[in-house]
Amino acid sequence: MFGPAVRQVQRPSPYSRHRSNDPFAPIAPPPEFPPDADLPPQESFSQAFAVEDLGSDQLPPGWHMNSDGYSCLTDRVSDFWEVRAGCLIRHHVSTRHSTIDVQEYKDTPVNPQHLDPIRVTVMKFGDGSVNIKNDDGSSKFSTQHSWVGRTIYQLNGIIRKELCMVSNMTARKIARDTKTKINRQTKKQAKKVVRERNLTVDERAQFQQAKCKELQSFFENDVWTFDVESNADPARTLTARMLLSWGKQPDGSPRAKARLIVRGYADVDALHGNLETSSPTTSRLSRC
Repeated sequence: MFGPAVRQVQRPSPYSRHRSNDPFAPIAPPPEFPPDADLPPQESFSQAFAVEDLGSDQLPPGWHMNSDGYSCLTDRVSDFWEVRAGCLIRHHVSTRHSTIDVQEYKDTPVNPQHLDPIRVTVMKFGDGSVNIKNDDGSSKFSTQHSWVGRTIYQLNGIIRKELCMVSNMTARKIARDTKTKINRQTKKQAKKVVRERNLTVDERAQFQQAKCKELQSFFENDVWTFDVESNADPARTLTARMLLSWGKQPDGSPRAKARLIVRGYADVDALHGNLETSSPTTSRLSRC
């Protein structure tokens, strides 16, 4: 890269006064330069910096170089390690079928000899179920279905003291907390309403098919009868909309669901309290 180094040249101003104790000293005239005199240029010199080319093979893991030559993070996040609360945690972002052996990794932030012989694996499967497996880590355990999750190892007291870890949680405690967090996120995502503007083209096509299937069932079961607009009372006409949500296939893959619902809260009788909206249920004693 080349860039000029600008040096500011201070020129005397005709309105500047000489340094004098007399406040009524006359104003100094501006200096006169001969016509052929060379004025000091503003750009006096240039600076040059050597830039070394960086190859794509020299980038750290997780980075790549795009077509324009810029270094960017990869879109896909890979598995990574974390040391927290006296434990060594392996976050499994990519799906897998078997547990891990810490001795096979060379990028562990803690020497495996400082780990207690306890391996706790939290496995989240495609259907949303979560399973926790506790073993000594001496062998690998394979599952039929793929999963993501975490593998947690307990640090021994020597390395915890060396790392000044005051906070300490057992691997099983972290696994239980992880399972509770995953279950809460799953329930929250199940209740989340899908907005079409946030969907991709393929997802919109799936929901379009779900809408057609919902309307087809209404036609097949004679849910409604058609009439002209002149026979309808505008005050008692209720609008409807499609409620979109994600379901699950038997294999755990996502399934687009669409339900046609009527905005019953706008009913005139319900607004005036003339419509019974409660839904009583039988008690356990009445069923007996």
